[in-house]
Amino acid sequence: MQLENLKEKKWVIPTVLITGFLFALIVGGYIGQSALEVEANDEVIKYEKLTSEISDLEKKRNELTSVKGELIEADKDLKEKQSEWEEYEEKYKELRDLELKKDQMISKKNSAEEELRSISKNIEARSKELEKIETGIVKAESEPIVLGAGHYSIGKDLPPGRYEASSVSGSGNMFVDSEVYERDIGVTLGGSYGEPSYVFQAVSGDSLRLGTSVKFTPIQ
Repeated sequence: MQLENLKEKKWVIPTVLITGFLFALIVGGYIGQSALEVEANDEVIKYEKLTSEISDLEKKRNELTSVKGELIEADKDLKEKQSEWEEYEEKYKELRDLELKKDQMISKKNSAEEELRSISKNIEARSKELEKIETGIVKAESEPIVLGAGHYSIGKDLPPGRYEASSVSGSGNMFVDSEVYERDIGVTLGGSYGEPSYVFQAVSGDSLRLGTSVKFTPIQ
């Protein structure tokens, strides 16, 4: 009996050992497989994350490429606008130069006109002086007065002043009657034997008798 028990014990121990070894292998393999699966899952997660990041980077790169293209176009447009602006500035400068020249020409024209007016006044003054030297008569700016044959009063019908009297047509006598003897006048105007004109000083209060129409031109 004891021998049989010993034989049974002899086979039991190896069996237990083998079973334990197999169990250890199985458990170890399961644990190893689980570790591999976890590691594999981590790698998959990392791969997917990297793939997502790469995709995002590709999108950003495409966006940046698009923005870069827009910037290039914008820079091109800016250069064109700058070129146009420089042309406008050049034209504006030319226009300002023309306006400046125009103002200068207007100023010169005004100066020339003023000088011409001054020269004209000088010529007029010189002409009057020359006329006075040649004839002793300088006509005033007032309009001539024409009186027909008849009796008139100086100061009422003819303003006082210095006049050149001349016959309008034909011939006739002109008399000035004054209380002052030196102012009395008797002269024939016009015709073959009369005076072409006569200069006298008309004084208020004197009387005037005309035998024909006479033009009285104010003189200085």
